[in-house]
Amino acid sequence: MRCGSQLLHEGDRIEDIVRRCGEPAERSRTWIVRPPHFELGGREYSFPGREDVPVDVLIYDLGPQKFKRKLRFVAGKLERIETMEHGTSR
Repeated sequence: MRCGSQLLHEGDRIEDIVRRCGEPAERSRTWIVRPPHFELGGREYSFPGREDVPVDVLIYDLGPQKFKRKLRFVAGKLERIETMEHGTSR
């Protein structure tokens, strides 16, 4: 997905994407439980235990000539972009 002249990439932070793309048409949050993670040198490591992690879904409606996009974030980082049906007139 592109916002203006910038492409979105896995690992982008949710606040950076909202700053570039604007507020989404829809937004929701759920939670998952997973082993704790930490990042060091660009790599993620997990260790024993459990942590609650937010899962945010943002849906961007790009208008009737384009497809809607569903962006899924885990712990604030972009995990996946899905293409949905055509958008609606805004």
